[in-house]
Amino acid sequence: MFQRMWSQADEIVLLDSVITFERNPLREMAAFHDLVRPLIQVEVTNSQLDTKIRNMRMKFLRKAHKSVVSFSKLHDRTCFEKSQAIWGPNGILPVERKVKDKDKKPVVLVTGKDEWFEGEEAEDGREV
Repeated sequence: MFQRMWSQADEIVLLDSVITFERNPLREMAAFHDLVRPLIQVEVTNSQLDTKIRNMRMKFLRKAHKSVVSFSKLHDRTCFEKSQAIWGPNGILPVERKVKDKDKKPVVLVTGKDEWFEGEEAEDGREV
């Protein structure tokens, strides 16, 4: 059976560390590894860290191009939001995709019923 190397907590710490690092960790892996090493629960090599960051980026990009993004787990939503702060259009390391204007669609996050905003009014006065 497959044993997970990275815990969910480690994934969150890794994304937070990329945000804190404010530079491309793939270009400065040794310095980034020194920053992350004491914060995560698993001992990893530079290569493993590089692969994990690349895989998280690709996972984000696969979801980010969809017009409706849904999540079955809170952890997945948290990772997506942190990834958006890194690789999204307004992120610290934005990924530029070549998309025709007619293909651009707004991203809608869906996680089931979100009671947080229920009964609130939008800026234009509509009830949310």
